[in-house]
Amino acid sequence: MEEVPFREINVHGHFSGNVNSHNVMNIVNHYHKGKKIEALAKSTATGPHWMVPYSRNRNFVGREDIIDRVQRLVDDTRHSRIALCGLGGSGKTEIALEYVYRKRDQCHIFWVHGSEFPKFSEDYEYILECAGVRLPALDNERDEQDVLFGVREWLESPDSGDWILVLDNADDEENFKVNKGAISKFVPQGSKGVVIFTTRSRQVAYREGCTLLEVGGMTDEESRDLLLRRVDNLGPLEERDKWAVGVLIGALDCLPLALAGAAAFMTETSTWPYEYWEIFQENGERKRDLLLRKFREIHREADMTESILSTHFTTFDRLKEQKPAAANLLLLISFLDRQDIPEDLLLHSGLPGTDNPIDFRMTIGALMGLSLVTRSADKLLYDLHQLVQQSVQAYVSYDEACHWRETALEVIWRVFPDYDYGLGHLCAAYVPHALFVTRDSTDAKVGLICYRIAHYFLEVGYYDSAEVQIKRCTSLRGNTPEGDPEHIAEINLLARVLQSSGKYQEAEDINRRALEVRERALGPQHPDTLTVVSSLAIVLQKLGKYDEAERMHRRALEDTERNLGPDHITTLARVDSLARMVQDLGKYDEAEKMHRRAAEGCEKELGPEHPETLSKVYNLALVSRRRGQWHEAVEMSERVVEGREKKLGPEHPDTLAGVSGLALALRKLEKYDEVKEHLSRVVEARLETLGSRHPDFLASLNDLGAVLQDLKAYDEAAGLHQRALALREEILGPENPETLTSLSDLALALQNLGKSDEAEKKHRAVLKSREKVLGRSHHDTLATVSDLALVLDSQGNRDEAAEMFRRALEGYENQLGPDHPDTFSSLYKLASVLRSQGNYSEEARLHRHAVKIREKILGPDHHSTRNSITDLAKALQALGNYDEAEKLFRRVWKGKEKTFGADHPQTITSWNRLAVILQDRGRREEARKIYRQVFEAREKTLGPNHPSTLASGNNLALSLQDIRKYAESEAMHRRVLEGLEKELEPDDLTVINSVFSLGMSMRGGRKFAEAEKMFRRALEGYERVLGPEHAETLLGIDRLAATLQDLEKYDEAEKLYHRVLGVREKTLGPSHRLTLASIWNLGWIQEELGRLSEAERDYQRAYEGLCEVQGKDHPDTALYLKYLSSLRTRLSASVDAADAENRETGADVEQRVTAAIHAEATPEANPEVAAKIKSNSSAGAKHDLPPAAETTSIAESGAVVNPKISPPEVNPAQDKPLPSDAAAEAHRKPSRRVRLIHLFCFGLSH
Repeated sequence: MEEVPFREINVHGHFSGNVNSHNVMNIVNHYHKGKKIEALAKSTATGPHWMVPYSRNRNFVGREDIIDRVQRLVDDTRHSRIALCGLGGSGKTEIALEYVYRKRDQCHIFWVHGSEFPKFSEDYEYILECAGVRLPALDNERDEQDVLFGVREWLESPDSGDWILVLDNADDEENFKVNKGAISKFVPQGSKGVVIFTTRSRQVAYREGCTLLEVGGMTDEESRDLLLRRVDNLGPLEERDKWAVGVLIGALDCLPLALAGAAAFMTETSTWPYEYWEIFQENGERKRDLLLRKFREIHREADMTESILSTHFTTFDRLKEQKPAAANLLLLISFLDRQDIPEDLLLHSGLPGTDNPIDFRMTIGALMGLSLVTRSADKLLYDLHQLVQQSVQAYVSYDEACHWRETALEVIWRVFPDYDYGLGHLCAAYVPHALFVTRDSTDAKVGLICYRIAHYFLEVGYYDSAEVQIKRCTSLRGNTPEGDPEHIAEINLLARVLQSSGKYQEAEDINRRALEVRERALGPQHPDTLTVVSSLAIVLQKLGKYDEAERMHRRALEDTERNLGPDHITTLARVDSLARMVQDLGKYDEAEKMHRRAAEGCEKELGPEHPETLSKVYNLALVSRRRGQWHEAVEMSERVVEGREKKLGPEHPDTLAGVSGLALALRKLEKYDEVKEHLSRVVEARLETLGSRHPDFLASLNDLGAVLQDLKAYDEAAGLHQRALALREEILGPENPETLTSLSDLALALQNLGKSDEAEKKHRAVLKSREKVLGRSHHDTLATVSDLALVLDSQGNRDEAAEMFRRALEGYENQLGPDHPDTFSSLYKLASVLRSQGNYSEEARLHRHAVKIREKILGPDHHSTRNSITDLAKALQALGNYDEAEKLFRRVWKGKEKTFGADHPQTITSWNRLAVILQDRGRREEARKIYRQVFEAREKTLGPNHPSTLASGNNLALSLQDIRKYAESEAMHRRVLEGLEKELEPDDLTVINSVFSLGMSMRGGRKFAEAEKMFRRALEGYERVLGPEHAETLLGIDRLAATLQDLEKYDEAEKLYHRVLGVREKTLGPSHRLTLASIWNLGWIQEELGRLSEAERDYQRAYEGLCEVQGKDHPDTALYLKYLSSLRTRLSASVDAADAENRETGADVEQRVTAAIHAEATPEANPEVAAKIKSNSSAGAKHDLPPAAETTSIAESGAVVNPKISPPEVNPAQDKPLPSDAAAEAHRKPSRRVRLIHLFCFGLSH
């Protein structure tokens, strides 16, 4: 074989970076034309070959995860080919460059350009020259190919050593067709060495058998670091520039080339990042200009001077030439919204290459292969990179852009459906693209697309967006005949949108105009006319125009039923709408029947989970809640929420309405934690989606306020109600039912805050408006009557309060039936007022009625029945009907013992009530034993410091006090006080009340000095916590004054009595029973000081007042007259003997009172205290020690005292509620023997 001449070359490097001795080689090589290399001379170089055309990038940051993965693959001998694949500008070349610099001293490094064959060929030949291989003279193209094959074979040979070959920008798929491509056939194969491709094409990576590493955008942190490094020469950045860097990296998708281009513009023009951002975001044209600015990047090929956008132009050119179907699909996608592009939309686009699955997969695969389009995880949605979208729009001509905009609009016009439940998913997928193609367009197709968008937005609850679209639709249509069906449909949709947005007045106006047009054009019974009638009826209902709304609803239903039949879905919808109207009128029986008909019909026709079915179930749950069927309402509401979350999503307005309905039903069951959680969710979601002025948001705000009232957060609740009220008055009007709801709830909050006068005014305003708008017998009107009665009761206006409660009770019985919870609530409120009036007979009658109903409906052993029996027993006890009362208390106790066991807290509570009646019957020792057993049982089961245990200790202390065992009573009171002080703060009213009770026990044991200290401490607490004029504060002053009188500190005692009298005259009036009691007390101290004339004057005034309040024949009045007569006898007598002969001791008075007073006890009518009085609490509740627990009389202690009415004995009561806002029920009912003395000597309310 003839040997071909060869040449010997000393290579000092043709590439940047080749400046050290490692790049100087003297390699002898034999090459035979057409044959494999036969011999290789040994290199005289001292290190690995280095053939890299770029210097190291000093601004390179991050990407450590990708570099680490490359290294792991290089270390793994199974991977000889690696592809860094990603979008143009994603930094593939920079990653490869950084990696090879890190490997520089470890193996041979060769860098070859793969963007086109000539560059590849030139670089590839340099490998042999770099290695010092002798080359034959080249005389034709075939010789060039042989040289390239020779390079490949040398790289594949063992003698080439360890090497890394970087094939940069290997993007053209035509050059890489495995062993047939212009470039790929020369790429070495086998396990020798490593080839690293950088490419935009997955096809290249797959065809070349590479392990593919995706290269995307940088992280935010990496992007920020890169941009800051590149603009470092501008100088220190201000805060606004740092902020601008943050938003810029997001706008440029964290692509390194885009960041480099932006930085190049900034540094070359001395533009600060904030200034660049202002230009960038000014408008689309400015952004495009910036992104098209050309810049040079030292680490890119010399002829690749590009802008950020034009880096993709070569790819587009190649795509149009090689795969025109893919190019057309890319153009269409570029004129849609770039994110979440549904595959179904592309399949129905009508473009070539999308008409069958195989062609479509090839077409979309080509775009994905070039990283122009990415596929979502669910594989049915595609995304286009935003810079690619902008690049495509910059790439095409103006005419091409217009053509593809029209094409995209036409595709959306064809595929975007009018909303229907079964098509909701398509509407949701297409709507972003519909919005994108219709913006700034006045094409005739835009109007219809906007109508469909508006319809979809309305159904999913985006009311503001729906209004924008439907108004744009009507404006685009311009002047159209009023009878045009499409125009009528648009106007109807606009009215529905306005109604849903809470713009009821606008909706009414539009509906009325539409109704006139339709009746004139279509006739009064046409289905389209009836649709407007129904829509107008709903708006009128929202505006509180109930009479006209009901007529419209009934017209729509009757004509629809006649046209379509009773079971048609439209007919059922009209039935349901009328039922809501009837429900708002308080006609719950009729409403429930219609709601059930609608719900059952829809479930049969549409299925149980269809939104229309769930809507009917929601309304049925609403009427169940209003009827007091709370468990059923909760069950149905839970079904609605679960179904709507599944079908509509958790943030849909209908879902949130269901959550709100569930919360309100749970509220009735007192599950406040769940209620607050649900309502907070609704408030937050509605605020975000609907805004702060939408009626639904205001409704949820008001509901949350009501729940806060349940939780006693009255200040916070009042704030929410005030906010809702102000906006409802502005938006809906002052007499709208929803506005009145906010006003009513605000009044309740003010009432709970003790602002009774302000609350009364608001309740009266609500009542007047509701009577006008809703009628006297409407449920909401009756609720206002009841609320007003509560305020009147708290103000001491019990006659009007009782009248109001009677009206509410009668109304509820007629509207809701005798067994409705609201009826029972009204009954108990009336009974409470009757008790405070001393009308125990009527109170007992009401409770007998309640017992009868509950025994019939619930059975004799139901807990609610037992509660009613307990209330009846209390009323009988107050009447003095102790025999029946004791029997009833025993019945309840035995029933609970049977049901719960002897040690159950409820059983113990009932046992405690039995002790009270025994105490009232004078069986004090028997009562005391029970009190002790109750105390010991609670101490054992609940612990020594449990509120119920301490309340029982208080009861025991009072019973010991009642039988004059003052030492034991004092010890027990001390124990109770010590327990309370461990659990509560010193200013807690429960602690203050306990201090007061201890003082009473000390005074009964004649420890007047110690008692004085306790009373002063208690008084300081009352004044600090309740204020100087509070009823309990005044009671404390009374007791302190009486004790000072015992200590003969008459001057201070008299001042205190005057202080109490002054406050009571101001707040209660001169004729109030408590005022009269204060006057009597002053007379008493005048008598003590020997001022008999002044004493007579005070006694006379008190007697005359009592005659006015109770009448001359009342036993209490008679006792006053007897005592007054006794005093007058003293005044006319001349000797002490006559005085002694005509006076009685305090004990004698008590004995005579016992015989004189009728069994019907009259509780004190103190408005501040009586308004807070509650029936006995359950054992598990917190309890109060009463502020006025009285001591035994001094007269009964055996001491010799001046004849006067002395401090009475104490009757221990059932558990005394420990919170200060409730005195124990039994303390309101002293025994007959001491009731009068309690009432008029000391003004105490028990």
